[in-house]
This record gives sequence, C-alpha cells and structure tokens, in this order.
Amino acid sequence: MRGTTNFESEYVCHCMLLSNEKLQQILAERKDIHFADLYNEYGVGSQCASCEWEVKALLDDHRAELGLQWETDGTPRREQFKRRSWLDLFREPFEPLKANYRTGLFAMRKGEFETKIVISNLGFPENHFNPNGHRVRFQVLLDGEHGERLGASKILSLSSNHSGEYSLSHLFPSVRGDVIGAFYIDFFNLRMTNSLRPYGLLESDGKGGGAARCHYHDKYALFMDPGYFQTQWAFTAGQTCWMAVCNCQDIPYESAYFLRNSERLLSGHFSLPPKHSRWIRVSDLFSHEPFDPVEFRESLFYFENPQHVMMWFFWHAESANCWVGQHH
Repeated sequence: MRGTTNFESEYVCHCMLLSNEKLQQILAERKDIHFADLYNEYGVGSQCASCEWEVKALLDDHRAELGLQWETDGTPRREQFKRRSWLDLFREPFEPLKANYRTGLFAMRKGEFETKIVISNLGFPENHFNPNGHRVRFQVLLDGEHGERLGASKILSLSSNHSGEYSLSHLFPSVRGDVIGAFYIDFFNLRMTNSLRPYGLLESDGKGGGAARCHYHDKYALFMDPGYFQTQWAFTAGQTCWMAVCNCQDIPYESAYFLRNSERLLSGHFSLPPKHSRWIRVSDLFSHEPFDPVEFRESLFYFENPQHVMMWFFWHAESANCWVGQHH
C-alpha cells in the first residue's frame, strides 16, 4: 500500500481531516471496502470531491494486493497508480465503475422567496474528456417540512459542458402554496462526481422581504461530522440571522445548542425528526431565556451533536434590505 500522492500534506481528504495513516488503518481493519463505504461512513469525497480520484486509486492499490475486484473497470495496471502527482490521475485513461450519487439541498417557497438548483456538468480542466460521457441523467425529489414526499421530477438530462438552473416551480408544477423542505438530487450511473455537486439559490424579487440571490452548497451526507455546526455571526449588528436545517437521515437529530460570549453561555435543546426540515430565526431559539442581542455581537452559536444534518445560515441586512448566505 503506497502513501498519499500529495507530498505536501498528511491528509488524503482535507475536508474530513482523514490522514493517509488513518486510511491505511481502516483498510487494514476492513479488507473488502469500497469507495461508497468511505463516503457514507467517513464522508470521504462528500464535500469538495477533489480527493475522489486519489482515494479510488489508493483503493485499487489495496484491492489489487488482496486479489479483490478493482474500483475501476477496464484493465488498468497497478503501475498506473504509482504516480508522483494527483494530476496524473486525470491524464491516464482509466474509468471508475458507474454508480448512483445522491445530493441534498434546502428547498423553500415562501412569500417572495423561492429556491432553485444550479447544476454544471463540466470536465475538469486537467482532463481532455468528461468521464461521465456526453450527458448525465438525474431526478429531483422534493420532501416537505414534516418529511412527506411532495413530488418527484421527471428524469432530466444535462449535456457535457453545460449548466442548468431549475426552480422549484419548474420542477414541481403541481406543488402549490408555501413549501419548506429539502431537494434530493439523484444522479444515475456516474463515473466521477466532477463538478456535478449542485448549488442552491435562495432568490427573492426584493419587493417585500429584501432582494436575495444567495448560493449555498449541497450538504447531503450520512456520517458523523468532524466538528460542530456553528456560526460566529448569529447576532451581527443590523442583521437578522436565519437557519435552514434538513435532517437527511432516517434517525432523529437531537442536540444541545449554545450561544457563548466571553461572559455568558445560553443553551437550549433542538430536535428534528427524520427527513424533517425547518426555517428558523436564530433569535427564536432563545425566546425561553431573555437576553440582549447586543451582548452577543461577538459570540459563537453552535450545535453539540456531530451527527450530520444539512444546515445553512442566511442574514437579512435591514439597512440595505438584502440577503446574504453562508454557502458552506
């Protein structure tokens, strides 16, 4: 088993802080392991996805040593993966196995607000071809605030080197009225994620609650996160902070939450059943404990339970009457 090809870092997956040492320990303990297992259990490749080629090559090294089926199809030689730069992974013609891939985003239509999905099907610049072929196929599912399935879009396709923007109303014309919930985007038969992880857009026409075109990232995952869900700007002067949260798992999310400054600590308990979603003004979470928001201009708001949920923060700036979003 060789080491990571990124000589400047100990990490194979920077987003989840998975070191090469930890990966080798996992492979030693679980011989017959696939990339999907690392994705679902450790979050490898679930954030920026830039480590996907690297990790699949490392897995092929491991599986070849044990005489197990490759993570890639075709007949690649083991020497192909003994490279000095991860960029070489884009230059050599091997094809990972096809697999379905799910992503997730907050969905809302309320007042003047409506969310959209933006998807780009691009090959990486280092690669002369798109490993997913001439087009990709996908379907969008819409769940409501209480986990009920509100709709499923038709099967959509997106050509290579094209992008698409899809509104809730366009995808689900039969769904009427206000919606708070989650989009689940299922891609079919992908070889690599590449640029396909979608963005959400929180849009508003600006006539009532303020102008908005805030982008936010897909955050679908089923693993334990390596840290807290948090923001340092829950009570920034002149701004109202809102939180969008979707429990994409089949188990409840239960967590203590805290607001801490240099002198005080406020707390409460948050509960979100499986597949439920909420759109919450952060100050409402502390209505049980009177406090002056001015005291918490410099503070940290965080959830203690690292069980993964999809969470985003947005701010309404009153003076400018516009919205901004924390996309990660």
